[in-house]
Amino acid sequence: MEEVQEPSLERELPDAVVHAILRRCDFEDVCRSACVDRRWHLIASDDSVWQCLCEKDFYLFQPSDHHGNICPSYKEAYKLWCMNFRMYPRSVVVRAKRCWDSLRDWTSINYPEIAHSLRPGVSEEDLNNFEGQLGWKLPLAVRVLYRFCGGQDRSPHLNEEDDSDEDSGVDRDYVGLFGGYRFYEHRVDVHFVSLQKALVLTEHFIPQWGDLGDARKWVIVAASFPLQKFFLLDCQDGSLFVGTRHLATHGGLMSCVPRTPEAADAQDSMLRWLEMYSSRLNSGTYTVQRFDGYDSISLYPELDPLCSEAVTDGVQVRSSAVFVPEHSTLEDDINFANYMFAYSIRMRLLASEDHSPTNVYNSCQLVSRHWIIREDGAFRNEVRGGGVIGQYPLLRRGGRTYTYASCSPLNEPNGSIEGAFTFVPGSLTKPEGPQFLAKVAEFPLEVPSFIY
Repeated sequence: MEEVQEPSLERELPDAVVHAILRRCDFEDVCRSACVDRRWHLIASDDSVWQCLCEKDFYLFQPSDHHGNICPSYKEAYKLWCMNFRMYPRSVVVRAKRCWDSLRDWTSINYPEIAHSLRPGVSEEDLNNFEGQLGWKLPLAVRVLYRFCGGQDRSPHLNEEDDSDEDSGVDRDYVGLFGGYRFYEHRVDVHFVSLQKALVLTEHFIPQWGDLGDARKWVIVAASFPLQKFFLLDCQDGSLFVGTRHLATHGGLMSCVPRTPEAADAQDSMLRWLEMYSSRLNSGTYTVQRFDGYDSISLYPELDPLCSEAVTDGVQVRSSAVFVPEHSTLEDDINFANYMFAYSIRMRLLASEDHSPTNVYNSCQLVSRHWIIREDGAFRNEVRGGGVIGQYPLLRRGGRTYTYASCSPLNEPNGSIEGAFTFVPGSLTKPEGPQFLAKVAEFPLEVPSFIY
């Protein structure tokens, strides 16, 4: 009887087919395939196969290590990534990489000074030394975040004073990744602090702040310049908090990241906080704006429904608010409202091609304001007064936007403001017609689920 020979894999599967199969396989299957024979080993070693693995497993679209240094091949890059992050969950590594890629790309385009301030990631040895000095282990997700970025080069010093010339128009050399706001004399610009700076700030401030429990488990991961706003990480459970008005006296803290059932044990609060921040930058919710002669990432939202807009007779008014935790308190205080909100008003007289007003004039000047403030849906207060923050801005058609900021305290975590500005065509000294009202559309004052 003639022996029946089974067809060989070599005759059934041409090289192109084997390539196509391996490009869809995971790392373990590619390694197993390389052990079949010499031919399969050569195909499994092809860099196109490892390019697919890099893209799929590490969201890596060029052969580089996690610092961005170019490698000889995708296979070598994959090997380095596995060696550097073998102790971490792959999903967390990919999330952290994508988040930092997004932040670096956005800042490179919109604010290069911040992109240049971001340090390379730290080593495992650096993290171990930091934990040894801190006396507590960092959550895995936080370690991964620092592996990709070691903080910012410029971050606040304990006794540093702001000696810059606000009228010079020259950008300051401190620019916070997490942005900020300014109203009256209050200014914050929040930095992602390096491990070294985190240790200095933590050792200096944590012992001074009461009611924080085990002081060893806290570390300051972000701080404003000047030192008025602090973000603290609870190393024990990975939660992220921001200091309130009573931080220094009663250890007052407020959670920055909402807890979800699926993330209860993930200890990835800081990672989710960064991911949401990146999303808001890329969506245009937060933008770069100029305050007092220098640029900053503004936390006053620019998108509906957090930002309102109204146009009246060519006068455009955009309004939005931000929660100010460092001036708020969760404790009852008869001398202080619980929740402080800062709000920004941006007004300009649109060019003719942007809008066709009923009344045609080349300039108009603000006379007075009228606010209706609501708290938890109920009427709270009504404000009438001349000008805004002591000024009477003159708007010129197609000219620059006039921006000012103020604040409003509430006893409840949500409310709203609406109202109108009274303008006179021409100017106060040379009016060109009767006064008119420019509407300020209602905008919310709300404590957000993610606090920055």
